[in-house]
Amino acid sequence: MPERIGRQRKPIRLLSSYLHMVATWKLLRRKYLVVSGIILSYGLYNICIVPINSILFPAVMNLELQVSSEIYGAVEGIITCGMLFGGMIVAWKPKWFRFSGIYLWNYPMPVMLAVMGFVLLLLPGKGYGIAAMAAGGMTIMFCLGVGNIVTLTYTQSTVPVEMLGSVSALSTAVATGTVPVGQVLFGQLMGSGLKSGVILLLCAVVALFVSLYVRMNVNRRNTCDTKSETGCAQTGN
Repeated sequence: MPERIGRQRKPIRLLSSYLHMVATWKLLRRKYLVVSGIILSYGLYNICIVPINSILFPAVMNLELQVSSEIYGAVEGIITCGMLFGGMIVAWKPKWFRFSGIYLWNYPMPVMLAVMGFVLLLLPGKGYGIAAMAAGGMTIMFCLGVGNIVTLTYTQSTVPVEMLGSVSALSTAVATGTVPVGQVLFGQLMGSGLKSGVILLLCAVVALFVSLYVRMNVNRRNTCDTKSETGCAQTGN
């Protein structure tokens, strides 16, 4: 019987992978400016928003409020349901979540961060803090879930098929690489002696600026669409 000759796999080289991602980023900035802005917004939210649920909330509930395991688990479950509800509502009413207005769903995040900060600073008692963090955390997860679905759909419908793998790899690298940055930053903030409420108020200000950046990115696409049929995704203007 003839011998089967298998395909020789090429080794993955870190440097070439990095250079390929850099080239993909440059191409996005030149031809698909809005998509590059979407990827950048993923990183910004992973730095200033995501660590709130993963680091600040557990520390506040376990160390400051000293809640029981049952209450902590219930609050975490409520927070997680936010992303689930987001996916369900997008599937049910997709017209509510058009890309041209997706930035509007980012504004509840800085609002709820400010509410949680004021509650922790001004209202004594566990009940207020627990309720605020449950409602705020669920709102944050809802908004992030909606944003991820809509922006991912826009990216997949805008970028050519042959580029989707490279763009997806770049997006994942940016999102994953910024997570530890946010975690280290929040660790430093919490170790600096600032009250949790103050940290949340600072996060609300930063989240507002990120939301305004998202609005600018979306409006850039909307403006270009009114000037040409191809829009920003193709012209890069």
